[in-house]
Amino acid sequence: MRLYGIAVLLFCFNNIYCQEDRIDSDRPDQTDGTNVIKPGQVQLESGFYYNSFAEEDPALINSSLLRIGVLKVSELRIIVEEGIKRDYFTEETGQGIYPLAVGSKVKLLEAHKNLPDISFVYTMQVPLTSKTQDKQMKWSPILNVAYEKEIGEVSLDINTGVKWNAFDYDFTYQGTSSLRYEITKNWMAFFEYFGQFSPEIHPQHNIDTGVIYYITQNIQLSASTGSTLFYEDYNRFVLIGGAIRMPQ
Repeated sequence: MRLYGIAVLLFCFNNIYCQEDRIDSDRPDQTDGTNVIKPGQVQLESGFYYNSFAEEDPALINSSLLRIGVLKVSELRIIVEEGIKRDYFTEETGQGIYPLAVGSKVKLLEAHKNLPDISFVYTMQVPLTSKTQDKQMKWSPILNVAYEKEIGEVSLDINTGVKWNAFDYDFTYQGTSSLRYEITKNWMAFFEYFGQFSPEIHPQHNIDTGVIYYITQNIQLSASTGSTLFYEDYNRFVLIGGAIRMPQ
């Protein structure tokens, strides 16, 4: 009887686990999806960048995003980026966000017959001590609207918004688009464009591509590489990372 009871419990646990949706991360690409994690869930997405620059020493940066489910339609977000050449990475690349930031994502529209899913993503830099003596960090925000549409095994994500610079009061317009394709149940590939546009400087265009491997429903690994396009001070990078979702 005891063995029968244990077998029933194991079957129920396995059935619940298998019914849980696969982890849906905003990394490794630069484009945020519209998905918000469930209330009470915690998800960590982290990776290491190696950036090669035209006129500067390479940067080695750990970038991490912690997502905490609050409501059915919203989550809290904490971003930490730290490493060698951190301030240069933040200021000069399309991948850099802020050394420390907090924010939220709110789902505005989901499962509409003709329209894409839509979410609003807000990020605010928390000023830290600058590693460059002649610069001072600001309370800088990022305002983004994320769009997502799935067609079979293909998912198209688009972000549009505005980012205020980390060290001054100037801002840039941002645009990203990511195309994800599910190769198998465990493998996904993506190709992405992301750019920054400002009246004051030459536009910075970037592309990257990579793969995601799902170890379990709650754990993934990823690798990607990318570069600036048509930009004199080039930035080329490799990113190795992963994500883990803590089951409720």
